[in-house]
Amino acid sequence: MESQRFDLFESVVAQLNLHDILPIISGSFALEIISGYNLNAYVTPMIIEDEQFNNAAALEETMYGLGFSRADVVEPVFLIDQLTIVFIPKSSVEELIGHELPSIYNFVHTMPDYFVLNTYDLFNVFAALIASTDRDEDSRQSDAQKLRFMQQLGYIFDRYPVRQLSASSLLNEMAFHFATPQDYTEIDQVIRRSFDEATYSTLIEEQQVRALRIEQPNGQLPIEIVIKFNNQIIGYGMLSDAQVAENRDAGRIGVLGPVVIIPEFRGRGLGWRLAEELEVSARYAGYAAVIVMGWPNYWRRFGYHSPNEIPTTLQPRFNMDLNYFMVKDLYPGALMKMDGEVTFPKAWGYNQNEEE
Repeated sequence: MESQRFDLFESVVAQLNLHDILPIISGSFALEIISGYNLNAYVTPMIIEDEQFNNAAALEETMYGLGFSRADVVEPVFLIDQLTIVFIPKSSVEELIGHELPSIYNFVHTMPDYFVLNTYDLFNVFAALIASTDRDEDSRQSDAQKLRFMQQLGYIFDRYPVRQLSASSLLNEMAFHFATPQDYTEIDQVIRRSFDEATYSTLIEEQQVRALRIEQPNGQLPIEIVIKFNNQIIGYGMLSDAQVAENRDAGRIGVLGPVVIIPEFRGRGLGWRLAEELEVSARYAGYAAVIVMGWPNYWRRFGYHSPNEIPTTLQPRFNMDLNYFMVKDLYPGALMKMDGEVTFPKAWGYNQNEEE
């Protein structure tokens, strides 16, 4: 990113803060902040509160006072020197990414104060824009290039912008990696420590994980990610394959779990961060939807819904309370192409009444 343009951007944000506007930065400009690369992102999408967005007169007065002129378009687009700012209502972006903003995983910058969408949210935004038939082909191709850029740079795992974390932040020492066979013994230990105090433990979770590695169809291993702190595994997550009765070319459907953090590192948002990394990795691996079995009030905040809350006929091929059977599409409309019973791998141990 060009330093002159970034300094101009921050000076504008500082003035917006004085008018109680705390923007969330999206689009290619957010990707520039995260990566440090110059992507020629001269348009800066700023997500703001719906109330501020709908008060067009006050927004214009603020921007004119900062020396901006308004572009001759319907959308609130303002221009000055090397910077073009387009304002977007928060509700429209929340609909695209499937959860409320700002989430605790948005990068936070202070003095001036603004949020930056992380790579998981940016992935969802770009993916939704690519799927939109209302946009011209050149714009959709441009967004597809951004997704490829994120993949090539390794943004399956979020990278924090240099200016976002203090030197003392614990997350500076955290590393997210795909699990390797050399990690398996330590993963067993992390799973056991994580479930030892749980009243719902089956006492064989690590055995189930080992079995899931063997059982996956077509010889493909499940997606496994570990969190390491001081080169020790402190968190682990898996996403394995499932089969759905009717799948009209939607893509694969996966089961998220287990997702575990050892006791002394809980309460820091690492569990959901781990789930995010698994979801993004699942997109790259061709998954279109993910199932999780867990507490509805927790998972609903991140875009998961039980079958009675959304238009889907998906249900497990075994008896359980459907309130705890939650699904999420990774692409718009993916769940509309899947119907019927979902068969889990045998290693999960459910009685699915399979015919001999």
